[in-house]
Amino acid sequence: MKKIVIALLFILGIIYLPAQSTNIDSLQKALAVSKADTNRVLILQELADSYALKGKDSALIYTDRGIQLSKELKYIKGEALCLMTTAIYYRIYGASAQGMHYAMRALPLFEKQKDVNNIILCNLLISWTLEDQEYPRLAVDYLLKITPIAIRERSQWLGFCYTTLCINYTYLNILDSALVFGLKADTLMPNDDFNISSIGDLYLKMHKVLEAEKYLNRVIAIYGNKGNFSSHTFNVLSNLYYQKNLVDSAIYFAKKAFSQSNKDEKHAAIIHSQMAATMLKELYQKKGMKDSMLFYMQTIIASKDKVAGQERENLISLLFNEQSQHQEIETSKLQYEKRVQIFSLLAVLTIFLLISLVLYRHDRQKQKANKILEKTLTELRSTQAQLIQSEKMASLGELTAGIAHEIQNPLNFVNNFSEVNKELLAEMNEAIEKENYNEVREIAKDVTDNEEKINHHGRRAEAIVKGMLQHSQTSTGQKEPTDINKLADEYLRLAYQGLRAKDKSFNATMQTNFDETIGNMNIIPQDIARVLLNLYNNAFYATNEKSKQHIESYEPTVLVSTKKMEDKIFISVKDNGNGISKKIVDKIFQPFFTTKPTGQGTGLGLSLSFDIVKAHGGELKVETKENEGSEFFIQLPAN
Repeated sequence: MKKIVIALLFILGIIYLPAQSTNIDSLQKALAVSKADTNRVLILQELADSYALKGKDSALIYTDRGIQLSKELKYIKGEALCLMTTAIYYRIYGASAQGMHYAMRALPLFEKQKDVNNIILCNLLISWTLEDQEYPRLAVDYLLKITPIAIRERSQWLGFCYTTLCINYTYLNILDSALVFGLKADTLMPNDDFNISSIGDLYLKMHKVLEAEKYLNRVIAIYGNKGNFSSHTFNVLSNLYYQKNLVDSAIYFAKKAFSQSNKDEKHAAIIHSQMAATMLKELYQKKGMKDSMLFYMQTIIASKDKVAGQERENLISLLFNEQSQHQEIETSKLQYEKRVQIFSLLAVLTIFLLISLVLYRHDRQKQKANKILEKTLTELRSTQAQLIQSEKMASLGELTAGIAHEIQNPLNFVNNFSEVNKELLAEMNEAIEKENYNEVREIAKDVTDNEEKINHHGRRAEAIVKGMLQHSQTSTGQKEPTDINKLADEYLRLAYQGLRAKDKSFNATMQTNFDETIGNMNIIPQDIARVLLNLYNNAFYATNEKSKQHIESYEPTVLVSTKKMEDKIFISVKDNGNGISKKIVDKIFQPFFTTKPTGQGTGLGLSLSFDIVKAHGGELKVETKENEGSEFFIQLPAN
C-alpha cells in the first residue's frame, strides 16, 4: 500500500536517527575508527538506514553485523533497532512475511526496554502485514492491543492505528466500527487521501452515495492537481461513478487504478489491480466492448494465479506452526482411540454372534449361556456409551481452537481497560492531593465506565467458557430457555475457527439469515449444540472436498437460517458441496454409516443428531442434489 510505504520511509527518516541527512562517507570513516562498543552498533544501524532508503542490500549486511555485536555486548536497545531496520527493509521491498518475522523478534526486546513508541510501531508492522495477506481478524487483535496505549501516550502513530482499524473492520464487513475509526483518523490526519477515500468507500458499501461523494470530492480538492492518488483511491472513485451510472468516468478511474497498482508486485497492489480489472470487465461488458472485456477477464485470471503464489503460506506458518502441531497431535490421538473402540465394538459383536450360535446348538446349556449373553450385552452397552462420549469429546477438540480465538477479544478488552483504570486511579490520587475535586469526579466517572466495559467483556468470556463446559458435560436432560439464533451463530463461528486452525488451507464463506421473532425456546442447549456442530462440520467438510476439485469460480459457502412458522421452528444448514448420492441418501442416519475415509468418521454423528432432535419432539431431514449441495432441516416445536 502506497501510504504504508510512505509511513515506513518516514520511520526510517525520522524515528530511527536522521539517516537521510547523514553522509555515508562520514559514517564509513566513523565506523573504521570505532571500537567494538554500543556506539559502533548505532553507527552500523545508521548506515543500514541510509542504504535501506537507497534500496541497497548493503543495509542487511550492516544490520546483521549490528545484531551480532549487540548480542556480544548484551546491548538490547541496539539489537532491537537493527532488527526493526531489517523488518522495515524487507517490508518496503516486498518480503512482508520476512519483515514480520524480524518485527516479532524486535517486539519483546522493545517491551523489555519499555520503549512504548517502538512497541506501537512493531505491532503496526505486524498488523499491516496481516492486512496485506487478508487476515483482518488477526490484524484487529494486534491493533486493539496497542490503540489504548497510543491514546494514553498521545502517540504520533495513533492516526495510523485508527486508519488500519478502519480498513480491517471494512474487510470484516463490520462497517459501523470501521466508520467510527475512519472518522477518528480523519480528525488526526485530515489530508490523508488513503483514509479519506476509505471513508468514501465505507459510505458506498453502506449505500450512502451522497456522503461518499462528499469525501471523495475532498480527495480531489486536495490532490487533484498533483494526480498522485493511491490505486485504492482510484478504485473507490471508479466505484462511485459506476454507482452514479457515469460509465466513462468510472472507466477512466478504473484504468488509473489498474495502471497505478501494476507498478508494484506486492500482495496488496495485486489485490487492487484485480479489483480494477474486475470493474473494467463489468464496465466494458456493459458498453458491449467484447475485446476489452475479454482482455480484463484474462487479466483477472492471471492475477488470481499471482495472488495464489504470494508468501501467505510463510505468514501462516509463522503464526500457527506451534498451534497446528499441537492440534495434529490431539487429533491423531482421538482418531486412534476411535479406531480402538470401533475394533473393540466389532470384537464384542463377533463374540455375541458366536454365543448365539452356541445357544442354538446347545439347548441343554441354555441357562448358563443366557448369563453369558447378559454379561456380553452389558459390555456392549458400556462400549457403545464410551464411543458416544468419545464422539462428543472429539467435537470438543475441534471447537478448542475456535474457542481460544473467540475468547481472546474479550480478554484483550479486559486487560486494556484494567491498565487504563490503573493509570486513571494514579491520576485520581494526584488530583485528591491537589484538592481538584472536579477532576476527581471526572476520573471517577471514567473509571466507572471502564469497569462496566470490563464487566461486559468478562461476562462475554464467561459465556464462551460456560458454553464449552456445557458442551463437554454429559446432558442432564433438563430443558431451559435458550436463544436459538445466538446458539446457532456462536457454534458456526467456533466450528469454522476450529477447522481453520486444524487445516490452514481451509476457507469457506459463512452466511446467516436469522428470524429475530423466534425469541427463547425450551431446549437442552448442549444437545442441540452438538447437533448443530455435527451439521456444520459435515457442511464445511463437503465444501472443502469440492474445492479440492479446483472448479473455476467455485466459492465454498455455508448458509445457516432460522424461521418460525406457526407452532414450529425450522433451522436450516445449507452447503454448496458435492451433495449426497441418491443411492445412499436413505442410509445417512443409520449408525456407523459414513462416506468419509477410514479414520475420519465413525458414522455416529448424524445418527446421534437424529435421536437428539427426535427426543425434542422434532424431525431431522435432508434435501440434496448431486454436484450442487445439501440442505439439512431441523424442525422443533415452538413451545
